[in-house]
Amino acid sequence: MSRIPIRKLSLFLIPLCIVVLAGVVQAQHFGHGGHGHGKGEMREIVFDRLNLDESQREQMTQLHERHQQEMETHHEALSTAYEELEAAIDSEVFDEAAIREAADEFGRLQTEMFVARARLQQEARQFLTPEQFEQLQQMHNRHHRGMMMGRPGG
Repeated sequence: MSRIPIRKLSLFLIPLCIVVLAGVVQAQHFGHGGHGHGKGEMREIVFDRLNLDESQREQMTQLHERHQQEMETHHEALSTAYEELEAAIDSEVFDEAAIREAADEFGRLQTEMFVARARLQQEARQFLTPEQFEQLQQMHNRHHRGMMMGRPGG
């Protein structure tokens, strides 16, 4: 098996985790570009690492397709709310009410994203084994920790 740079793997893993775990809100912050691995190829690499059978691969693909637009909409709304919160905080004039309103909206949208994540997790649990689901969560967690430390892809 050829070694694939973590950054390359993350170009596929990020959207997959958004769909399956829906917790990688920051995914859009990564630049795009590749070193020879297309989206379909990255999907196959992740599927291989999870040791998915053909039925699971099809179900995972369908899950992604069903929820991709919903997750993009959640992410766009959350990004906009974050920008509005930052603008309220950075304003030359301190306006506590505006900051609170922007923070409340950001929190509300985060809650919606977490609920969507839980819903997707339950769907994925229906066709992944507990071991596969745990491995996917670990992939997501490694990626998320890397993002929190400023390293795309962990």
